[in-house]
Amino acid sequence: MRRILLTQYKERLLYSLWENDKPAELALYPPEGEGQPRLGDIYLAKVQDVVRGIRAAFVRLTPEFTAYLPLTAETEKLRAGDELAVQVTKEAQKTKDPVVSAQLSLTGRLVVLTEVRAGQGSGRISVSAKIRDAAWREQTIGALEGVLASAAKGSEADTGSVSVIVRTGAYAAPFTELARETAELWERLRRLRQAAGTRTCYSCLYRSEPMWLTGLYHLTAAGPMELVTDLPDIRALCQAFIENRHMETQLTLRFYDDASCPLSRLYGLDSVVESALHKKVWLKSGGYLVIEPTEAMVVIDVNTGKFTGRGDKEENILRLNREAAQEIARQLRLRNLSGMILIDFIDMKKAAHEEEILSCLREAVREDPAGVTVVDMTKLGIVECTRKKTSRPLHEQVREGK
Repeated sequence: MRRILLTQYKERLLYSLWENDKPAELALYPPEGEGQPRLGDIYLAKVQDVVRGIRAAFVRLTPEFTAYLPLTAETEKLRAGDELAVQVTKEAQKTKDPVVSAQLSLTGRLVVLTEVRAGQGSGRISVSAKIRDAAWREQTIGALEGVLASAAKGSEADTGSVSVIVRTGAYAAPFTELARETAELWERLRRLRQAAGTRTCYSCLYRSEPMWLTGLYHLTAAGPMELVTDLPDIRALCQAFIENRHMETQLTLRFYDDASCPLSRLYGLDSVVESALHKKVWLKSGGYLVIEPTEAMVVIDVNTGKFTGRGDKEENILRLNREAAQEIARQLRLRNLSGMILIDFIDMKKAAHEEEILSCLREAVREDPAGVTVVDMTKLGIVECTRKKTSRPLHEQVREGK
């Protein structure tokens, strides 16, 4: 069974996902209630400045934090001093402010509900393209239209004011659960809009769940998981999450309380984190990788190191490059490296071997939830990749906590 470990690491929360008895993902989070505005948070903000030339406004979420708001048809008439509810759609990155939107969206385990504001047309219900059952899709859309109509009775809003996306995991869930979650999200959104008209500026109208918690929606789609923690507050948070979303069959929660051997020592988490920060990564064959994150890209070099091999030299190089491709895929996810990635494999003389390495790398990154695209190999033998950025890389998270 896949396992998530949640424990304290240098006064922060360490999240560690283990698959096949190996760490697959690592992340550090500040204690609850601390740190910058996070993805999904909703604030009653004040417009600080409007820059028509770049079609954007800068809004103040709190006295401490400013955000970037791209202008849309709805927000085009904003002026400095105006107040409006906005939602964080992208967290702050290095020197860049967080990005926000005036179009609020709420994400559940089964559906995503998004506002449709004036001038944007009417709302619609759509179903994940991964659900190919046409009859189920049609039946679900019709039924959810009825759910929204019923929920909107007596409200100033109507069913055309929201769009609903039915997520892939809904196909395996009872329809009663799908209907219940849709109605709950509608009611939550209605109350948020109501609160926006009565609360004082800089109020946090909605504090989103931590990213590691909402990420469980995706992870459990691949099968059941175990959550293990030695922190009472985190245990309570996880327990409430499981119960409120009826995920008892997908998630098993276990509290670890062996004082003689702390959870971090049991799994060697200190050394796991330290290893994930080293530039050099040794391979079983004796070769090694050098991983260099830079401001513009990530550069990875494959070296023969102590690898000698036997027999045909080209076959030995191919074998080492295959091993490197597998480890590179693991390290990208473990370290949460993203953006442009350039990989310098050991030179291969045969075009067939180069194609095999590209295929091997594409297969190795297939299960990465962030999404990795292996573009091609250049004439200089450099493999170009891109990985979607979902949050800051591990080395930046560690540096922030120092």
